[in-house]
Amino acid sequence: MRHNFPKATIKSVRRERERLLVELTFDREPTAPVVPAFLFGLTASGEAADRRALVILEWCCSSGPAWTFEAANGPLQIAPEEVFGYQGMWTPAALDAVTDLSATWTRTQYPGDGSHEHCLVTFVTISSYQGEPVGYFCTSHGWLSERAYEEHILGDLYKIRARLQGLVPYQT
Repeated sequence: MRHNFPKATIKSVRRERERLLVELTFDREPTAPVVPAFLFGLTASGEAADRRALVILEWCCSSGPAWTFEAANGPLQIAPEEVFGYQGMWTPAALDAVTDLSATWTRTQYPGDGSHEHCLVTFVTISSYQGEPVGYFCTSHGWLSERAYEEHILGDLYKIRARLQGLVPYQT
């Protein structure tokens, strides 16, 4: 199955202190939410070659057609003028859930009523009969798997929550 990922062309890669900044242009505007996202290699036909990726953490600024992002170090080697696939990692609902600093998440056994839900971040099934029987529930947002809660609420894997709290400075 062919996916129609936006294609991102690397314009520049630079280090500023501890940050890796990547300037990209796109063949079309990526779908929101723009971050967090992956850059990944493409085959000659435009398919995803593999999922070894560079994780895009923060959209720093845009100037004309160029977008500048902070990226985490990853296994993907990048250089100016190379073209990669670009894919956002989360749905708008997942981003809302992770960025809601006032949300109360409660570790909850899924009810044995024959229904199921999916984790907002990982899409894993949460139910009493398949998938994971326990997750974290928030009345405002829904369900997170235990892994998603540990990585993105407690561990703040991409430092999104820390940025919102002003603990990690934004690039200007």
